[in-house]
Amino acid sequence: MALRDALPEYLRGLVTYAYKTGWRVSEITGLTWAQVDLSQGIVRLDAGTTKNDEGRTVCLDDELIEVFSNQKALMREKKSLSPYVFPNREGTDRIRYFDKAWETACKRAGIGKMLFHDFKRTAVRNKVRSGVP
Repeated sequence: MALRDALPEYLRGLVTYAYKTGWRVSEITGLTWAQVDLSQGIVRLDAGTTKNDEGRTVCLDDELIEVFSNQKALMREKKSLSPYVFPNREGTDRIRYFDKAWETACKRAGIGKMLFHDFKRTAVRNKVRSGVP
């Protein structure tokens, strides 16, 4: 079973976003719809809101646009008014803790213990391999 399939539905988009961008978990869980411009296909973190205080812009590929579309659909389904792109299971606030769900999914997927931070290294490696500086 793939890790994505072993995760609860509310975490799937978050994990895909982490894999593709390498953002820190706090940056992803704190991401609001005000930072997303789907018409331009970008997501922005403003200067001063990141660990190194530098702003960041991510261009969304087709897979990430689909992630954001799915997140909007989940919010409509739950009738959620949360400003967060990746809200908690109930759709009422940002995701705070998901350690237990993460550990369970890793076990179900048969990959053993994996740190969420590993996505940061994976994203950097994938970008370098594809020619992105």
